[in-house]
Amino acid sequence: MCNFLKTTIVALTFAILLTAGSSEAETSNEIEISGFGDILFNISENNGTGNKFKLGQVELDIRAAAHENISIEVAIAYGEESFELGAFLVDFHVFGTEGKHFRPAHGIKHSGIIAGQFDVPFGIDWKVYPSIDRKLISSPLAVNNTHDSWNDLGIQLYIEKQWLNGIVYAVNGFGYEEEDDSGYVQLIEIKAAFGGRLGIVPVEYLEIGGSFASLIAEEDKRNMILAGADAQFNYADFSVKGEYIAHKFDIPAGGNLSNNGFYIQGMYDFGSFYSIARYGAFYPDEPNTDDITRFSAGAGWVISDNCELRFEYQDNSGGTDNTGLLQLAIGF
Repeated sequence: MCNFLKTTIVALTFAILLTAGSSEAETSNEIEISGFGDILFNISENNGTGNKFKLGQVELDIRAAAHENISIEVAIAYGEESFELGAFLVDFHVFGTEGKHFRPAHGIKHSGIIAGQFDVPFGIDWKVYPSIDRKLISSPLAVNNTHDSWNDLGIQLYIEKQWLNGIVYAVNGFGYEEEDDSGYVQLIEIKAAFGGRLGIVPVEYLEIGGSFASLIAEEDKRNMILAGADAQFNYADFSVKGEYIAHKFDIPAGGNLSNNGFYIQGMYDFGSFYSIARYGAFYPDEPNTDDITRFSAGAGWVISDNCELRFEYQDNSGGTDNTGLLQLAIGF
């Protein structure tokens, strides 16, 4: 019943926002309504659930300007068979020379303060969490097994210059479960998290970055640390990117565990078609748990703007079957 009420409330909110946005959009250019969705088809013989077709992500995005220097974004997202709030953020454009800001600032392209719920900017994979932006269907193992596409509520400050960009944030953080030797599972509650990322652009086609986040538990004695390094290279129609993530957290029985993983991904764009491949690995610091690796190779057909048909084949280790996937991703 609670899930039903929650879904109903979100659906009503979504309908009200859509109606209001549509009516105001006729008289104002300040409101934008967009969205995307994707449909997956599993072409493997053994796909676990037995269902060949499934919905991936479905999202409706509403953007509005509360002021010429203040923007608002709302995202209603489908997941776990219900709709929920994916994002609600207010972006104050403080200093900058590109676009409108409260104060012009020589040497700063863009800077500001964001408050609300958002994808936490750890590393670089957060930029392609929406399926319409991710050229390979799956997300990296290192991301899935550490912060798992971190979305949270809090505040962030950001700045972008010609050769440097940076973000710092404070958010609620996420908890985790730990099982002791007797089989007892304990939930570790996190009360706050702080972190940031610094990116350096030595030349226009290369960016190198580092990320760090500290999550503090309720007792102020247990905590979790995420640290990462990333790089992106884009030249003409070729691009390559990679990321390393280290994940360390305390356990109730004493001591700590240190997981880590990485991925490297390359893509070549032929125009209406592209080819893409990624190799990734995750190394868990747990007894009787094997390392896992995945090599993914795929291709995409750009049918039209915001409409792509994609294929991915996964060669998995660690007891996971190899998988073939088709995806139709479309935006509006």
